[in-house]
Amino acid sequence: VIDDGWQKAWGEWFPNDKFSQGMESLAQDIAQEGWRPGIWLAPLLVDPKSDLAAEHPDWLVMGAAFLHPIHGNLRVLDVTNPEAAEHLKTTIQRIVGWGYRMLKIDFLFAGTFVGGRKADNILGLEAYKIALNIIRSAAGEQTELLAVGAPGIPSVRYVDAWRVGPDIAFEQTGVNWHFIPGQARNIAARWPVCTITYCDGDPALLRGLPESEVKVGAWVAAL
Repeated sequence: VIDDGWQKAWGEWFPNDKFSQGMESLAQDIAQEGWRPGIWLAPLLVDPKSDLAAEHPDWLVMGAAFLHPIHGNLRVLDVTNPEAAEHLKTTIQRIVGWGYRMLKIDFLFAGTFVGGRKADNILGLEAYKIALNIIRSAAGEQTELLAVGAPGIPSVRYVDAWRVGPDIAFEQTGVNWHFIPGQARNIAARWPVCTITYCDGDPALLRGLPESEVKVGAWVAAL
């Protein structure tokens, strides 16, 4: 899975200069090694400094933003705007067309935020379902969707797998012991959802921990 950092900007899901050969070529290289290519994106968030935000401010939910610890205040795509919905559709189709067979779609909770949308009198969760339906249809049934940072019950009808909790570590803190029992609690609390979809506990990041904590982390990962 190609993680965060390949994109031109949040909301503009094209490769940046670090991936000058393009994402399609990278997917082909991964497939030739015998792996199935996957890629990360946050399809419902937009960098306010991006060209998309400047050129299409009406595509964004008024008064809604998510404060990312690194990227600052990110805006929310308004999928009730037909043009914004078409943008989301073509984005997903393009990425799948590059050859990626699993999409790790992150920060989906932002799609539920309250704010001014093109459609009147629509709840955030209704808009969220519209967004996931667009993504599912555009990706096609052969593409696996992993929902991350997503409300469980409203998501499972549209996706193939669901992250049960937060990231196992953050760049600001590194890998710490407290993430491991926290992950175990998340898995236990949300286990009923795991009976109807594949649950993802996030990768086990154990470097730097003492052996006893690594063993517990491995046990949690095995759950």
